[in-house]
Amino acid sequence: MAMLTKSGISGSAPISEINVTPMVDVMLVLLIIFMITAPMLTTGLKVNLPQSKAAQILNPKEPVVITIMKNNVISLGDHPIARDDLISAVKAKLQAIRVKSFIFAATSRLLMAISSRLLIFWQAMA
Repeated sequence: MAMLTKSGISGSAPISEINVTPMVDVMLVLLIIFMITAPMLTTGLKVNLPQSKAAQILNPKEPVVITIMKNNVISLGDHPIARDDLISAVKAKLQAIRVKSFIFAATSRLLMAISSRLLIFWQAMA
């Protein structure tokens, strides 16, 4: 049995080129499929969805944010505050806006270092 080669003469190196005809056929079929389906994707389908009856929030309240910075400066919102005045100031702010929660903002290392103090602070707030 003779083997085809680049020069067409048997006995030389075999042909190592890829037959691209099947790949072109598949690509043309995919192109036709996408050309048919693309206009359908832009029009979409009409779907009757139920209307939402959820209540709107009447007065969204901003949370009380206590920020502890790396240099141990504590601020309530945007205002720096002394450590001794923190509990009374937070209590007053929570009562003024009628919210029972607050947010501590600090780096993860700093939060780990003062976690016991935060628990004591939380108990003092209760």
